[in-house]
Amino acid sequence: MKIAIIVSSLNSSGGMSKYIYSLTTLLLQDQQNTIYIITTHNKVYDYEQQILLNINANIKYYGLGRNHKFNKYINLIRILRQVSADIIINNYNAICQYIIPFINKSSKIIHVIHNDTNDFYRIASINGKHVTGWIAPTAGIADKFNRYTNFKYTHRISVIPHGVEEVSPFPDKPQNKPKELVFIGVLYEHKGVKILPQIIKTLYQKGENFHFTIIGDGILRHWLEEEINDFIKNKIVELTGVIPHNSVYQILAKADIFVYPTHVDAFGLVIAEAMMNGVVPIVTRLDGITDNLISDKRNGYLMPMDDIHKFVATIHTLIKNSKLLTDLQMSAYNSAKEKFSIKTMSHNYKKYLSDIVKDK
Repeated sequence: MKIAIIVSSLNSSGGMSKYIYSLTTLLLQDQQNTIYIITTHNKVYDYEQQILLNINANIKYYGLGRNHKFNKYINLIRILRQVSADIIINNYNAICQYIIPFINKSSKIIHVIHNDTNDFYRIASINGKHVTGWIAPTAGIADKFNRYTNFKYTHRISVIPHGVEEVSPFPDKPQNKPKELVFIGVLYEHKGVKILPQIIKTLYQKGENFHFTIIGDGILRHWLEEEINDFIKNKIVELTGVIPHNSVYQILAKADIFVYPTHVDAFGLVIAEAMMNGVVPIVTRLDGITDNLISDKRNGYLMPMDDIHKFVATIHTLIKNSKLLTDLQMSAYNSAKEKFSIKTMSHNYKKYLSDIVKDK
């Protein structure tokens, strides 16, 4: 089967890039598949050449980021006609959505909705009558897309959770103090970064013994460094910036609690990664999204948005109650293995794509 995957850009740290990497890897488990990865906005192709193209010789890569805008449309049409893919998987790429009427009509068009914002729903619905189907990572995203499109495409949208790299066996957690807290995400306001300093300061004032690792970069990094400068100097908090994925897993393997006060998400890949590493997630409740991963008080905690008191109180409870912490860590790990492993994602995608191709 020939499968074209369209995405605006790829990099070594973004959630969508991790998804593309995982999807490509699982699709290549069938050696008869050829994967065509097409980016429209990358101007530098280091990630593709160093990472993706090393996965398998059955990957073909096309980068259109250096083309002028009009040429991107023309060249994308040309490539897709030339490739004549059985399936085209689009990932929040408006150029691809606009040119759908001009490509091979035998190609099945799938659009993956990666985020809970109106712009993701808007782009996904362009030329909707030509789209074979949509994939949402959570029921909440599917429901919001249906409402955005006035329920025109309800019968064509499917829910398939993303998968994360499996960890086996359950990682040994250091029993000595301080407890390891971690945040992973872009350092933007919509990820709840603005309340992290107050959480850290309040925990310290309460006398909690902890170490907090903040992984990621973004426009709020300088502000964050200034707000918690003393904690960084005293090695209570560490800002790593963007680090390789295997380094993230190494940190998660030793971590106890994942603190994630996000305002917006689609699936929560970092939440699933934390749970897979036996880290208890304390996360903002986003209906139909984060509660799709976390059962409150059973494998993690769901918090009211920006409720510093609730975040601090929950972290305090886990630090003080070692048995509760250990039980929830194991529960988080077991939930992730069952629902959010690459193995589960692979089974669901292969069945979905096979059914799509058979449905002539």
